[in-house]
Amino acid sequence: MDDALKHRGPDGEGTYMDEQVSLGHRRLAIIDLSEKGRQPMSNEDGSIWLVYNGEIFNFQDLRKELEAKGHIF
Repeated sequence: MDDALKHRGPDGEGTYMDEQVSLGHRRLAIIDLSEKGRQPMSNEDGSIWLVYNGEIFNFQDLRKELEAKGHIF
């Protein structure tokens, strides 16, 4: 599945698999060129995993809200 998207994201790839789900991601690095932009991403304890395509425009507000709830970035 991931190889079929190789042309869409030549800058990196990542996968996550468990007993219930498999996630794959191809990366085209435009804004965040660091390794922190690698996907799939998880929360601090690995209980939630995600992949997404796009940009989160209100990330500063969301970060403050999530940090206030104890999440670590």
